Amino acid sequence: MNNKYIMFAVILPLLAITFMIARAELNINQGTQWQLQIQGYDPRDLLRGHYLRFQVAYNFKSEQESCAGTSDCCLCLNDVGETVPLVSKLDCKVAKTQCDSIIRSEFERSLNRYYIAEDYARKAEKILQEAQTQGNAFLSIAVSEKGKPVITDLLIGEKPINDLLKK
Repeated sequence: MNNKYIMFAVILPLLAITFMIARAELNINQGTQWQLQIQGYDPRDLLRGHYLRFQVAYNFKSEQESCAGTSDCCLCLNDVGETVPLVSKLDCKVAKTQCDSIIRSEFERSLNRYYIAEDYARKAEKILQEAQTQGNAFLSIAVSEKGKPVITDLLIGEKPINDLLKK
């Protein structure tokens, strides 16, 4: 009888982790892919682990657009044939009908850092600083239909930063 409980105690967490990994991969594969330019690089925040921290340089359609008067605000992303999408801030109900993809405001803060292994941290900082001065640093994301973005890669030009770090 005790063996059943031990097996259950071991298998249940493994199934939960497997489910979470599968769900994350499904969200990435089914999400709309976008590239966003980044700027405003800050060195790693040691209190939060080994992350490169930056700001997304949104290509705003107009500075005057906003979500004033609503608590349900989204970033509206539209493909205009350029490297980065045209972005505006709209009420989420309106954005769902007018945008190629939306990012819900509560998820926007998740796009300001990228994890780097400790062994590559200094080299990554230098690569990112140089790329940002050239305007060549991009964040590759996948956005789900529900407006949740997931970072898929940090690109320097068209190359993932991890490829550059291993050279």
